[in-house]
Parts: sequence; C-alpha cells; structure tokens
Amino acid sequence: MKKIIWAVICLIHYSHTHAQIYKIPITPLLRHLYYSKNDICSISNTSLESFLPEFNNKYKSYQKLIKTKSGLYIMIDGTGKVFRAIEIDNNFISFSRIDITRYFGNTFYSIDFAYHDTLFSFGGYGFWHMNGQLRRFNTDKEWSIEKVYKIRHTIDFIYNYISKKNKLFYIEQPINDEETFFQKTEYTALEFDIKKKKNNVLGQVNNNIKLGLNIMIDLPNLNGTLINSERDFLLLDMEHNKVLKLKNKKIIEALIDKSGTTIQNTFEEGNRIYFTNYPDTNLKSIPISINDFKEEPYNIYEDSIQSNSKIIIGIGILIILYVVLKRRRNKINLQKHELIKIDDPYSNDFTLIEKTLIEKLIEKSKNGSYFTVDDINNYLGTKKKAIEVQKSIRTESINRINHKFKINCDSNATLIQRVRSIDDARFMNYKISEDNIVSYSKYLKKNSR
Repeated sequence: MKKIIWAVICLIHYSHTHAQIYKIPITPLLRHLYYSKNDICSISNTSLESFLPEFNNKYKSYQKLIKTKSGLYIMIDGTGKVFRAIEIDNNFISFSRIDITRYFGNTFYSIDFAYHDTLFSFGGYGFWHMNGQLRRFNTDKEWSIEKVYKIRHTIDFIYNYISKKNKLFYIEQPINDEETFFQKTEYTALEFDIKKKKNNVLGQVNNNIKLGLNIMIDLPNLNGTLINSERDFLLLDMEHNKVLKLKNKKIIEALIDKSGTTIQNTFEEGNRIYFTNYPDTNLKSIPISINDFKEEPYNIYEDSIQSNSKIIIGIGILIILYVVLKRRRNKINLQKHELIKIDDPYSNDFTLIEKTLIEKLIEKSKNGSYFTVDDINNYLGTKKKAIEVQKSIRTESINRINHKFKINCDSNATLIQRVRSIDDARFMNYKISEDNIVSYSKYLKKNSR
C-alpha cells in the first residue's frame, strides 16, 4: 500500500511539473499564425522575441515558432520543451506544454522544422560538442533519435527547407572542434535527404558570397534562402547551385533597418514575405517573386567532383614544382604567422597591426560611429578562421592593447571600449573615447621625437 501511495504522489508531482499553461497577450503575428491554414514550417529571426518570458530569462534561450496544419508551436531552444497554442480568448492566447522531456542542454542553435506534421530537431551545440543528430518528437511526447548517414556538424546558420521535396539544404560553418583536433576553415554547402536520413556534400561555398550573422529568410516557394551579403540581398538556390541578386528596391527598403528597429519573425506565405520590426509587434508583409531577382554569373559552390579533380591536378603540380616553391611557401607561411600573431609578450610597444587598428578605431570614433566585430576581424587577419579562433584572438588582442595603453600612457582608463549593439544586444561594437584619443595622441607625439 505504501508503494502505491508513493507512486501516486510521484505521478501527481511529475504531472504538475510538466502541465504548464501560459496565457499571454496576443500579437498580430501570433493571431495570424494561429488562424492560418498553411504549413509555415520555417520562421527565422526570432532571437529577440520573448513570447514566454520565463524561459528567455531562465535559460537564456531564444524561442522558435513552427506552424503546421495541426497547430502553432513554440519550442525553447536547447531544452526540448514544446508548447502548443490551445485557444484564443479575447486579446490573449494560451500555450500549453505538451512534452514530457527533461532539459537537454546539447541542442542549442538546432535547425527545427515540421515534416509531415511531425516536429523535428536537427543538429545543435552543447557540452563542448556540435552534433549532427536528427531528433523526432514522437507520439509519446518525447524526443527520439533517428539514425543519420554521414553525420555532420550542424547548427542553425543558413538553410533552405523544402518539405515537398523532402530536402533540407544548409551551410556548415567553419569548425574548431573542442573534443578533438579537427578543424575546418571553409563554409560547406550540404543537402540532407529527410527520407533517406542522409547528408550529401554539395561543395565548398564560393568566396564571392560574404556570409555572416545577418538576415536569413527561408523562401521555399522560390527554392532558396534570402541572405544579406554585405550590401546586397542574395537568394541562394542550393539545389540548382544558383545565386540570384534582389533587384526590387521596394523589398530592399522594407528589409533594411533605418529606424533603429530590428527585423524579426520572418517567413514566407502565399508569395509574400512576412516580418515584424522589433520591438514593434505589428505584422508587415510585402509580395515577392522570382521576377524580383537577377541571376548572378557565379555559383554558390563548386561541386564535389570538380573539387576532387582540381585537388588531384593541384597535387600533381605541387609535386613537380615542389623544390621551386618550397622557399616561397615557407615565406608565405611565415607572413601568415606574423599576421595572426597577437604580440611579443616581452615588449610593451604597440605593434604595426595594433597601431593600424587603433588609428582606424579613432577615425571611426571621431565620426560618431563604431567598429564592428567584422571590422576587428578584418584588421587582425582572422576573418576566414573558425568563429572560436576569431573570438579568442580578438579578445586577447584588445586586452593587450588596453594593457599597453595603461602602461605607456600612465592611465587607468580602458582604451578600446566595448558597447552593446543597439540592433542586436548579443553583439558588441567598439570605440575609443575622446579623452583616450587625446592621451594616445600625446603618447605618439612624445615617442616620435
């Protein structure tokens, strides 16, 4: 009898911890998705929106939206938690937790989507590991793992999900694996066959395409993904290996941030792009078609067969010219080493790279603007390196410059100051204050005599 009572108590406690219902103010976005009869399986740029406030504060995870014909879902990134919209009551919408999983912690930044009205989670990062798992939300309200052929390192970066073709096209970022000595410095385009559970390498991404952590809008009806590549908006059709440039100025103006807001909650439905401008919750849309684009004269990637052929030819040339090129190769390697070398640990003098970086920062600061992370990476020569390597070199370089400034200028101030981006609080900008500019200028004048 005691065992039965204890089992009932545990069952009640277990049910209580999982039966969570949140009644939140409804927004035009949530109202539209709730009443839509379409599958909107890919909704990107949701990192700033806090639909269920508790989870953004507790786990520092962003919340993902998925709309299928059977319902509207919110998934808490990295946790395995799934909430489904159950009703709209006046100006409120209620979400009920439907999973019985425990906290994962190894699926942050996964690619989440719905396939045949079933939720899937692909890849993710956690516990010092970038995985390539495929997880399915099963009928028992738990996540079960699916076997994958040719597993890769996969996170939510740039992807194109075409459910009608059972295909997920995505770009794999440079990797510096924390568990092994494996490193990969290039971007790779891949095709994942959802039916066959198989990855297929398409090729290395063309250097003409400048990839970054900017806008990514999945446009399955146009068979591609819209990205912001420096000053241009490009449609990447990975299936057909085509790059198309957006030429419709009305769409470009709608997507460019001019008022201090940030574009969020982007998706395609009925040949229109829908979006909000955070923190404004009003839902906006603009029509889009393939006629709004012009095909570029280069491809997204060089396919695997061509790459292998060129590698074989290249190896043959290197063997023939090995003796001639040996000295030149060593010189180039030495130059690269000097480029990324942070500093001479035994000297407090500013290096040439450090002086150049400081001068450019001063120039920007005087104009009332900032240095971005990409700007810093460019001057340190680390732009094409893995993200983890970029962050390490960038942090160490700035710390050393600040340390030298304090010693050489006899100051307690920090020369290069970090300021959070207004557009996205996850990113840092850099500047130098007017007082520090004066101190550094005096130092230069004194040491130029």
